[in-house]
Amino acid sequence: MEGLEEGVAEDAVVSQSPREFQSLWTMRDSCADYVRTRDHIIGGDVSVPLDRIEAFLSASQAAVRRIDPETEFLVFGHLGDGNLHYVIATPKAREAMETVYRMVAESGGSIAAEHGIGIDKKPWLRLSRSAAEIGTMRRLKAALDPKGILNRGRIFDGA
Repeated sequence: MEGLEEGVAEDAVVSQSPREFQSLWTMRDSCADYVRTRDHIIGGDVSVPLDRIEAFLSASQAAVRRIDPETEFLVFGHLGDGNLHYVIATPKAREAMETVYRMVAESGGSIAAEHGIGIDKKPWLRLSRSAAEIGTMRRLKAALDPKGILNRGRIFDGA
């Protein structure tokens, strides 16, 4: 409620019962269902340091609108820990998402917040991890999965 008192948030809901708690989670989970009904959707689960979220959102949305002025933004998630489900609707989805990922990295965030890298984010891993960090990731993968059979190709090609 501190955010309301400080004027940082315009509105907030805090559950007062198990039923209200479940209703809030149902509403949150339905966001993903809604997103799946849209055309030209691309999304990224990203994190940005809390003190940079406002500036990041403003700058990234302006940058994406330069690519496609008609872009719709459907940002949701759990902002309190810096995690954003940054979903956009645009026919120029890949170019727009690359811009968002680049700006996440410039903001000191991570393109792999809650859901990891996976196949979709492989091309952009270098934006939020240094060559040394990627090298360490590769060595850990090789040590823990010497036969390269676990989640083959999810993060590294051929492994």
